[in-house]
Amino acid sequence: MPQRKSSSPGPASPTANGSCDCGPFLLDALGPFGRRNVTLTWTDRERRSTAEIDRLIDRAWDQAMDLARRTGRKLYDGQLCRLIDYAVKGRTLHLVAGPTTFREFLGTNYANPHLVHTAGPEVLASPLGVSAAVIASDGFIVLGRRSDQVAWHGGMVHPIGGIVELDDASRPQHPFDAMRKELREETGTVPRRGGPAVCLGLVRDKALPQPELIFRIDVAADVRTLRASAKGAVEGNEHSELVAVRDRPTSVVSFIEKHGQETTPVALATLLLYGLDRWGSDWFATARGYLRKLL
Repeated sequence: MPQRKSSSPGPASPTANGSCDCGPFLLDALGPFGRRNVTLTWTDRERRSTAEIDRLIDRAWDQAMDLARRTGRKLYDGQLCRLIDYAVKGRTLHLVAGPTTFREFLGTNYANPHLVHTAGPEVLASPLGVSAAVIASDGFIVLGRRSDQVAWHGGMVHPIGGIVELDDASRPQHPFDAMRKELREETGTVPRRGGPAVCLGLVRDKALPQPELIFRIDVAADVRTLRASAKGAVEGNEHSELVAVRDRPTSVVSFIEKHGQETTPVALATLLLYGLDRWGSDWFATARGYLRKLL
């Protein structure tokens, strides 16, 4: 299991040395990391491409735009933060990022993930995602169920979160700021003052493959209050409902057993990394083994 690696290859490679294969996702770096222990270095180095890959991106984007027009789904091409490399040194997670766009993500990782094998991880957009196990005050882990209006994973259980974007000065948000922004926009709430807000690790959805930072964020609201506030949140319509899982080791395993097939790899990673931090490595090993058999 990745613990305190001194360095590692680019996270887009599905066979990166030192990664832990957890079935539907790869675990690249394991925390917990506080805000001061996550650094992000920006470079203007762009994604490598070819004329053929550009044509694949154009075709995928045109098809997605046509589908969005016909179905009323939300789709726009925003500036994103591409994860180029990462390393864990001591207790600090160091990230290196460069520019990409949602259009490039849709045309590479999403529509043509095979490019990682045929052309190499450098051609993928690989935007850095952020997702959280939101811990409500009444003892539940809160996730969302993606609405049919989003570009992918519609109807699936997925964490509250999003993708690290660029600010007005074309520089990336700090991942903790990006996670706080997504929490506010999707649920209408903020982390509990004085409560733990930590990065639990870095994972990759093997199907895309996209890097994702997993967080634990405690909030002062209970589940009922969260559901009410999400209805009026700026981006509350990204989820058709908030899904509550009892914050107990057996309840998390039971949830995976009943809902594993309708739960995204990132949501499964969120539950497992939260459980690892909360209940230890024995629980994680048991849950991970069960997950691999189930899926």
